[in-house]
Amino acid sequence: MTKKTYKLLLGISVLLCLLLLIDLTFQVSMPEYFIRAKQQYGDSTLGYLYPLSEWLGSLSMALLAVAVIGLGLFKKWAPRFALLVTLFSFVPYFFSNAHVRSPLNMFTLGLMDLVWGAVLVIAFVDPYKNWFIESSKK
Repeated sequence: MTKKTYKLLLGISVLLCLLLLIDLTFQVSMPEYFIRAKQQYGDSTLGYLYPLSEWLGSLSMALLAVAVIGLGLFKKWAPRFALLVTLFSFVPYFFSNAHVRSPLNMFTLGLMDLVWGAVLVIAFVDPYKNWFIESSKK
């Protein structure tokens, strides 16, 4: 694997994340009966926790953007920061309700998770972790 291939993998991860956000926002792939179920059992039952969930989710997305930039530039701090931010991004799920998602959305989410996992693992494995150490010496 080359640095260019790693950046391509990182780009695919970002692209899948953007596709997922578009689908979640506009509910492109969600059938009508899923939309009705989401409206019936949606986040309204969370009460005061809903804004907290939204705020933590937005903070996670911002921190993940910083992590992606750091990984793309091969910064020494980026692998550990990306791992910590990834773990932090699970926190909003503790404050959220059940999610109603389409099968296409779930497939995209699973694929994105696999690619992001590969990006993280590669950053910690020899000889690739040296890319991040060497770039800090320049």
